[in-house]
Amino acid sequence: MRSKILLSMMFSFAAAVLSAFLDALTVTAVVITVATGFYGVYHKVASGKPPDTGGHDAGTDDEVIELHRSDLLQFRDFLRDLMMHAAVGTALGGVMTLVGEPQNLLIGEIMGWEFVPFFLQMAPISLPVFAVGLLTCALLEVTGTFTYGTQLSDNVRKVLQDYDDEMTNKRSREEWMMIYVQAIVALLLCVALGFHLAEPGIVGLMVIVLATAFNGVTEEHRIGHAFEEALPFTALLVVFFAIVAVIDAAAAVRPCHRLGHDLRGQDAGGAFLYRQRRAVDDQRQRVRGDRLHHGGPGAVQQRRHHARAVRCARTRDQHRHQHPERRHPERPGRVPVPADLGAGAAHSSLLRPHGLQGAAVHA
Repeated sequence: MRSKILLSMMFSFAAAVLSAFLDALTVTAVVITVATGFYGVYHKVASGKPPDTGGHDAGTDDEVIELHRSDLLQFRDFLRDLMMHAAVGTALGGVMTLVGEPQNLLIGEIMGWEFVPFFLQMAPISLPVFAVGLLTCALLEVTGTFTYGTQLSDNVRKVLQDYDDEMTNKRSREEWMMIYVQAIVALLLCVALGFHLAEPGIVGLMVIVLATAFNGVTEEHRIGHAFEEALPFTALLVVFFAIVAVIDAAAAVRPCHRLGHDLRGQDAGGAFLYRQRRAVDDQRQRVRGDRLHHGGPGAVQQRRHHARAVRCARTRDQHRHQHPERRHPERPGRVPVPADLGAGAAHSSLLRPHGLQGAAVHA
């Protein structure tokens, strides 16, 4: 694929598809590994060594030949563009599915959504955002904004193509079978998650067993190295879930939930301003209450009067901002009086909250 635009969109699309079934950080780590492999191959050639040289340090340019230095710098920018497009792609695909992000599992558990219902519920937002993300990827490459649009040098392309042809010719039958097994296991992973055949943790264990057993990895010490390399990532997930738990315990997003509830079925601007005014009023009343709480001997009566005033204000706000359909047709802004009020069954919501213990009703 010689078009940088198509290659960038392919990296973003592939990362989005992978992150829909895997964690975004996992996909990003895979993309970084692939880019590092490409960079290491040409860095060896630029240093005057064969591509299959072992023990080469690609982190230093001390051995790089001056003739290849400009191509190497250009190749770095090229790989950086691809990795950034892929990183954005993981965000685009991770929000679509239940297992795309760790917090999606929490959302799905609370809402009772499985894999397909979660995707359908999120599709009205996630699919347009995905399309806009791919379009943004193409526009960045076309316009060259933010230093995007770096092309691959012909010299680098030739080195990578020759190395790929050489490795393909050397690939044995066993290595081809390992690739086929991994492809089949990846397909089983998508099917198991898509139809919710089991919990994601059980599906992950199935993938580990199938991928290792059918690739001939049956010794524990060979499997242990993979878990050791995954420990930093596991620790990162633990920290992430701890942060989410702290946010939930502190109710940090609860004001946003209340605002969304107030916006439902109402004028957006009016509801927003009403919530802002209520927040200011609540804070003012809270400060005043603290002052009364720390007052002198005569503050007890003031606190009682303050509490009655707060209840009256809240009752007036509820009656003033109630839905139009619930207002009385003949008495706008008033609560409908029940038919059984004359029989002595007065509703508590009709009583004046001014401390008369229900002795008076709204006139």
